[in-house]
Amino acid sequence: MFLIPRSRKPDFKSSRDKASEASTSKAKEAPVKKKSSKTFSIDDLVDKMSGDVLEYLGLNDLSIPSDLKTAISREVIEAVTSGYSSKPDVETVLKRIKRNIQYIYELVVSKILESMEAFDEKTLEYVVYRGGRAIIPSASKLYSLARKYGREDLILALQATWNKHMPKELIECPRCGFNSISTDLSCTVCGNIVSEQYVRTRLDFTNKFKIYVESASVAELRSVLEIGYVLASSIGVYNPRSKSIVPGRIYYQIYLKPSDISLIIESINQRDIKI
Repeated sequence: MFLIPRSRKPDFKSSRDKASEASTSKAKEAPVKKKSSKTFSIDDLVDKMSGDVLEYLGLNDLSIPSDLKTAISREVIEAVTSGYSSKPDVETVLKRIKRNIQYIYELVVSKILESMEAFDEKTLEYVVYRGGRAIIPSASKLYSLARKYGREDLILALQATWNKHMPKELIECPRCGFNSISTDLSCTVCGNIVSEQYVRTRLDFTNKFKIYVESASVAELRSVLEIGYVLASSIGVYNPRSKSIVPGRIYYQIYLKPSDISLIIESINQRDIKI
């Protein structure tokens, strides 16, 4: 569960007022601490507002277990009332949900995906269209369900969400269209495996490699020959031992072909540098 911070009015007190408040006795501080504690029961709010919350979020029309609906409404109510010391009414709770609607949808969808292994087409539609980044960990399962139901619109929506939130350096899968080819050349969404030649083509490796060979030192080129491969990304080609490699970014391992080795040797022979 995440907590939504309650908006507060700016504090316009002068530094003198704040210093005065800091020097007040513990006896005067006690009522303030007591006032900040909750004076209402979450259970009472859930009993009273659960139906309204579920209706507002469009969950009453979904085929999901009633106990899951209750658990979802509880988490939502706890999240939006976390900053309140006095009991809010239904209208206040719904307004706060509306102000944080995307975060609430992600909370709801996360709970559905966590609790349900399979669901019908209507629930799938709800999850894909409203889940935001919460659907990323379950993209493979959702993609399979969308294909099962023949919902190309859901596949496109899922694809757009995936491509928005995942690293831009990932290569597009030729089968499913997601930018989801991992560094082991497999697609994390549909399971497709691509060839190294496909990666070379997508990264425009030939041109990037030529630029790299022309700019690298002889010592670095000899190092690459010794290692037998380079790392490539959408930006350029790198020696695996290079300090230019940024941790966390996507780099594909490309093994040197005879033509790549010939290009390196030719470049070294043309240099008038002694190592």
